[in-house]
Amino acid sequence: MVRIITDSAADVEPRELAEKLKKYDVISFDIFDTLIFRPFSAPTDLFYIVGERLNYMDFEQIRRQAEHEARLKEYKKSGSYEVTLEQIYEEVELQTGISHDVGMKMEIDVELECCMPNPYMFRVLELLRKEGKTIVCTSDMYLPEETINQMLKNNEYNNRH
Repeated sequence: MVRIITDSAADVEPRELAEKLKKYDVISFDIFDTLIFRPFSAPTDLFYIVGERLNYMDFEQIRRQAEHEARLKEYKKSGSYEVTLEQIYEEVELQTGISHDVGMKMEIDVELECCMPNPYMFRVLELLRKEGKTIVCTSDMYLPEETINQMLKNNEYNNRH
């Protein structure tokens, strides 16, 4: 496995990065903050919008705390801190009374609305696709797989890549 990290896209043109990568048969990209951008300074800023739409004050802090609690519970149970969005919203429901289904749907809707493609990486993937390369998109995000797939599709990273 070879890992290429570029701290500044301005240093390397998309064509140049694609040239470096095309010698590999399979190329993997992380989805969030690589292929997909969010228009926030911090990923948790999204929770302010979710809270506003749910009409729940201080939701950002509650959502962060619920995720923390869900991770602690999961660690005690399995030895892993990895949780699902459903586990997080089960904690939100305990703390707020907001149905976990309603909260999850709202967060997913806001994620889908706010995310946008990284134009630099979009171009790199287009060039690699033309070379017939196998592209793998990965994430350790707690969002459901179908949501991540929809996000990629909405941002034109569909099966063409």
